[in-house]
This record gives sequence, C-alpha cells and structure tokens, in this order.
Amino acid sequence: MTHHACYGLPTDQLDVVVIDDSKPMQAILRTMLHAINVRRVRLFDSLKDAVEAILHEPPNLVISDWKIGRKTPYKFMKALRKRSMGQLSVVPVIIVTAHATQQVLERAMRAGAHTILVKPLAPSMLHRRIDWLIGDERELVPGEGGGMVIQGVPERLDKLKERFHLEVEPLRPSPAPPAAEPLPLEPAVPVWQLRYAETVRPPEGPKQPAETLKRMPRLNHYAALRAE
Repeated sequence: MTHHACYGLPTDQLDVVVIDDSKPMQAILRTMLHAINVRRVRLFDSLKDAVEAILHEPPNLVISDWKIGRKTPYKFMKALRKRSMGQLSVVPVIIVTAHATQQVLERAMRAGAHTILVKPLAPSMLHRRIDWLIGDERELVPGEGGGMVIQGVPERLDKLKERFHLEVEPLRPSPAPPAAEPLPLEPAVPVWQLRYAETVRPPEGPKQPAETLKRMPRLNHYAALRAE
C-alpha cells in the first residue's frame, strides 16, 4: 500500500513547505501552522526555489498558491507525481486559490492535488483539512503517462465532467439568429440645401378665391368714387 507522505503522522512531526509569492500570505500560513504545532515550516517565493529545496529534503506536505507570479504549480505537481521521483511522488499537495472555478479545480486535481482551499482562508478551515488529510486512506497508484494518481480521482473527475455536459450544456441558450439586413436609407439632404430651397422658393399667392381677385379692381374703383 502506498499512502501519501503525511498519512498517520501527528502534526508535531510534519515538515511543511509553503509556496506563495505574497509575504503577508506566507506569514498568515506560517502562523496558522504553528498554531497546531507543526514541527517545521519552510517558506518559498518561487517554484524554482521550492523545487531545489524539496529535492534536497523531501517534506511531508506542500501548500501552494495556484498563482505564483505568472505561473501555476500545474507542471510542478505533474513532475512531482512522476514515479521516477521516488519518495517525492507521494508528497501530498494542498492548493490555495482565490479563484475556485471549475477549470482550476479540475486542472489542480488532475495534476495531483489532494485538496483545494479557497481564500479568504480561516485557521479552522486549514486545521480541519490537515486533520482530514492525515487520516486520508486513499492510496497513490500508477496512472497514465508514468505518474502517480490519487486512487479514484481520475474516474470521479470524468464522471463529473460527463454529468456536467449532460445537465448543464442543454440549458445554455442557443445562439441568436442572424440579424436581418437593414433597409436601405435615402441619402440625407444637407442642411445648406434645405436653407437654400427655402430662400429661392417663390412667394405664395393670396389665399382669397379667384372670384374675389377678379372683383378687386371694381371694388377699388367704387371706393375711389365714394371718396370723391
């Protein structure tokens, strides 16, 4: 049976490696681990420094942030799980992230993470998860590609992915139909043309009926005679 490296160990015997590029987060995790009497806590800002240290001295547990600068620990965990890594291939990894999307969860678990914690991180949450991990009886078994995988995890992820496609994909809205072609618009008439047309427009004639117009001279003549 191949259990992970901290299985069955009391916390006061644990050697924990913390990988996080944030100094405040390093201090928080160190304080949380010292609160449960972890024997040794090693802090690293980069994956490169952490790899050099664990190759020289394998820890019992790795706690890593999912974003370290512009990198993720995905390749680091895949390399760690290679059977050729010997004792390092069974070191458990806890991932800490502020963005627990489905893609991040699946990618981290397929790379070999034992569990994932979501920020903001409470001390009780970390303590309970470490207690659970110490008692986790799942074995690490050979998987595809020459790496060690946590027993049952790949199969469970495949089932969850299949269930997601069966239940969620049909609920997604279908693409909208293509928009109809816009109707052709008549070219706009420039304002200066409208103003010019108003300027040269001939004046309107009188609004009196035609008969009244014919009688106007006669009426004017009678008015002139009366004035005399």
